[in-house]
Amino acid sequence: PDVAQSLNNLALLYYNQGRIAEAEPLYLQALELYRQLLGEEHPAVAQSLNNLAGLYSEQGRYTEAEPLYLQALELYRQLLGEEHFNVGRCLDNLGMLQALQGQKQEAEISYLKALEILQLRLGVEHPWTVRCRENLEHLKIAKRSDSGVMNQINFGGTNYQTKTGEGSTNFFGGLHYHRADVPHKHEG
Repeated sequence: PDVAQSLNNLALLYYNQGRIAEAEPLYLQALELYRQLLGEEHPAVAQSLNNLAGLYSEQGRYTEAEPLYLQALELYRQLLGEEHFNVGRCLDNLGMLQALQGQKQEAEISYLKALEILQLRLGVEHPWTVRCRENLEHLKIAKRSDSGVMNQINFGGTNYQTKTGEGSTNFFGGLHYHRADVPHKHEG
């Protein structure tokens, strides 16, 4: 598991440096090793699925990202319980993906459930809770925004302003928060 964790951490470093092409094979290797060493049903497998989904989401590979998020979410729920903070984090990531795809109703449902869990488990002031609340608020703004009007939202010091099609505005382009995820260390 230590080699898999190291591969995952190196992939995360590359991802954060913008070296996406180098990160993907490392995430895939880490996932494969976790599966071989720990089996299909382990939190580290869920974490790897989540990280790989985030990478795909960042690249606009939404159809590849979604099933990975859903697998990670199911594993987290199964292994850690419905109200574990990792369930909340994964729901927040899924909500971001849904928002990126224009699935605003689904995104709102994911964000609301994520926010409920994160507030319960981490408190209202925790950075992950705050980020989820901001994601939900930005989604609500996007739902209310006038068609054809370009809007701008500031996330973490970076302005995101994109047009996704005639009359639609996307506040979420290029954003994904799996980068702060900390891999689970397997004991034993």
